[in-house]
Amino acid sequence: MTNNVKFTVTRHEVGHNFGHWHHLSMNGYRNLLDCPSCQKHDGFDMMSGGNKYQNSHFALASKWFYQWVPDSSIVMMQPEGSTKECPSCVNHGSYLLKPFDQYNLPPNHEFIMGIKIPLLGQNNDETKSMFSYWLSYRSGVDGYASIGLSVHLVWFDLGGLFGSYYDSLSYDIHGDTESLFDSFVLPGTCYVIEPNLKLLDMGFHSVKDILPKVCVDSLIYGEEIQVSVSFLNETHIEREWIDLDIVKDEITCAADNTTQVNTTLTLESPYLIKMSGAGDRSTVSAILCTNNDFNVTGYLYDR
Repeated sequence: MTNNVKFTVTRHEVGHNFGHWHHLSMNGYRNLLDCPSCQKHDGFDMMSGGNKYQNSHFALASKWFYQWVPDSSIVMMQPEGSTKECPSCVNHGSYLLKPFDQYNLPPNHEFIMGIKIPLLGQNNDETKSMFSYWLSYRSGVDGYASIGLSVHLVWFDLGGLFGSYYDSLSYDIHGDTESLFDSFVLPGTCYVIEPNLKLLDMGFHSVKDILPKVCVDSLIYGEEIQVSVSFLNETHIEREWIDLDIVKDEITCAADNTTQVNTTLTLESPYLIKMSGAGDRSTVSAILCTNNDFNVTGYLYDR
């Protein structure tokens, strides 16, 4: 530290000494290739924009790794339920989560602070990495994160001075806005956690079989959140999010050239176009033209 020595900076820099990076949001990760300067960080984690708030903490997964939060305060979940590798794992359930960022609510064996969903490990010549999804509730950061459930992809690169390097991506739950203040699963809503670009960029396509469905049943602002978690498969995804009865057009893209389709839409109801064969590095663009003076909104869903 060479300048601006104050409490918020000091605690942030201490975090770097414990192996934390500046953690991105998914909104920021998507922009990395096209606009590195546009990257957006978590916004609420002390290492990633949260140190500007009075009450900010390291991430729950990090606290658990360093044994500041006991195993008994974390629920382990996986589609298979209990296995030899994870005897305490369950495959569904409803849980009351307490916030992990209150100084007057230290972790103990009487309540749950988060849910961990193991994904996979990776070995190479330099690192041994562990990936997982984490669900948690944050009451700090001036209350901005208290409105709903936080969802993260977390990974540890094991080894080094403090045992590991920690990094994460926060899921931008309402990804149709540029704001990070709506990055939460809200009360009365559900969210399906699908593999994000980080996992797919690394070629971990096996994680497509792990599809947690997370519902926020209730919330007492700043005090607790009730969540229900189960696991879906690809068939469930089709039934849950894509009503096949309203698919109006199906487009199969060519692998080696450009596919262009012109279609006339009747917009008395939502109009769904299903695309396949685009691969993982294609460019999709759409132009919507109307012959009347009314607005049309289009959405691109990447699964």
